[in-house]
Amino acid sequence: MIVGGGVAGLWILHRLLGRGVDALLIDRHGGRDPRAQTRSSQGILHRGTKYLLRGDSNSSMLDDGFPDLLERWRVCLEAAEVGRRRPGDPDLTSVRPLADGVDLVQVSSGDPSLRSRLRDAAARGLVHETSAGSFRLLEPVLDPASLLDALWRQVEARCLVGTPRIGIQASSVRVRVGRHRVAARRLVLAAGAGNAPLLSGLGRRQPTMVRRLVHLVWVDDPPGRHVLPPVQAHVLDDAAAPGSRGAHWTVTSTGSDARGWRWTVGGDPSERGVGRSDRRQHAEIRRLIARAFPALDVASLRLTSHRVDKAEPVLPGGGRRLEPFVHDDGTVLTAWPLKLVLAPLLADRVVERLTTSSSRPWRSS
Repeated sequence: MIVGGGVAGLWILHRLLGRGVDALLIDRHGGRDPRAQTRSSQGILHRGTKYLLRGDSNSSMLDDGFPDLLERWRVCLEAAEVGRRRPGDPDLTSVRPLADGVDLVQVSSGDPSLRSRLRDAAARGLVHETSAGSFRLLEPVLDPASLLDALWRQVEARCLVGTPRIGIQASSVRVRVGRHRVAARRLVLAAGAGNAPLLSGLGRRQPTMVRRLVHLVWVDDPPGRHVLPPVQAHVLDDAAAPGSRGAHWTVTSTGSDARGWRWTVGGDPSERGVGRSDRRQHAEIRRLIARAFPALDVASLRLTSHRVDKAEPVLPGGGRRLEPFVHDDGTVLTAWPLKLVLAPLLADRVVERLTTSSSRPWRSS
């Protein structure tokens, strides 16, 4: 039994079914909660490049082998590659691609070593120099809503919608969802920020979780006008986080030329803006947009705050590593992918733990 209908839980379900394991998934909103972490993501399939560019402590993650899963995603996304998909990996050919890369817009950067790190990233195949001084991060951008819809649609018969009531007796998991009663051998918690209350309800103290709030901003056209271009970019600008080396903000666009484009602005301003009022955060985002895109009529744009409650496990020693996390206490597995792109690897690790131990199929009344 899997709890959580984001990219993590759904990819785990796909992989388990592909291995012939009986499995069900429960989600309170049927994967359609606009506040959920996957649907609120900016849809970038990260390859760790931004950590290299920042030149901070996180840049060591690339040296340690930040998992580059781009080829695995590509095989799932492209119809011509259907025969190369791993058993249980989902068919994502209906997912809407937004861009094949993210432009690097340099407004200001006081980092003298940035140029050499860009050359290093280009040598690794992570960055493409489009012209003298212009770079593109080779990280595709997907529409998160269409990704969730594609994942959900293929396994809908194995999904229940509602709030679960969970009890554990010896090695058996008992779950009630509306009129459904299910007995399962193992329980997988993949509910993002929802993992903590689920663990508490089961009397589990481990693993512990930390919440990382972000204050995203949606930017829309003024009424009756289409002025926003489709932009997928990391903007390097010291003004985004004064005093922070490699400060940047990220903009991704969803929509179409006919309906207009909506920008989602994240990055350093979203993390620093958690304590700001909507008015102050919007003023800051307008200031940054005006610096990076001076041709836009910034005053006419409509801004809306969108707060997202991201969740991460607390690691021993208080460190932070961007790799999938799985905690197994024998009956309950608790999982976080930490990054959208890492969902397939998380599913692999969960499936390995579930299929190498004895299990019996779920029973539903």
